[in-house]
Amino acid sequence: MARVNPVIERSLSWCAAAAVLILSALLSQQPALAQYPTKPVHIVVPYPAGGAVDAFARVLSQRLSEVWNQQVVVDNRPGASTMIGADQVAKSPADGYTLLLTAELTLVTVPHLHEKIPYDPIKDFAPITGAGRQSGASGVEREGSCCPRQEKAR
Repeated sequence: MARVNPVIERSLSWCAAAAVLILSALLSQQPALAQYPTKPVHIVVPYPAGGAVDAFARVLSQRLSEVWNQQVVVDNRPGASTMIGADQVAKSPADGYTLLLTAELTLVTVPHLHEKIPYDPIKDFAPITGAGRQSGASGVEREGSCCPRQEKAR
C-alpha cells in the first residue's frame, strides 16, 4: 500500500485513537459487552481500497486490534453507490462483529438517489460513533472550455 501523507496519517491516527477511546468507553459500560470481542471483527468499507475511508479504516483497525487484542479485518466492498457493502452489513447478524464504516452517502444520499435499495438505512443499522468529518469543494477554470471567455462589448 502506498504511503499516506504524514500530515494526513497523523490526523487519521488521532481520529482513530478518539474512536477507540469512545468505543472502549461505550463497551466498558455494558457488563455483557465487557468480553467483546471474542472473535475477529470485520469492518466493511463500501469504497475501493486506497481511498480516504479505506485509509482511515486501516488505521482504525490497527488501533482497535491493539486495544482489543483481537484481529480487526478491513473488508472493501465497493460498488453500486456503496449499496453492496451496506447490504452485506445489513444482512449480517446484529452481533457487533460486522461493522460498516462509511461516509454519509450510504445512509443519507443513496436513499434519495435510488427508488429501491436493498437495506433500510434507519432500521438495519445502529450508529456507534461519528469517526471523522470531511469537507469538499469543486471548482473549474475561470476561463476554460466549460466557460468560454466573453467578448467585451465594443
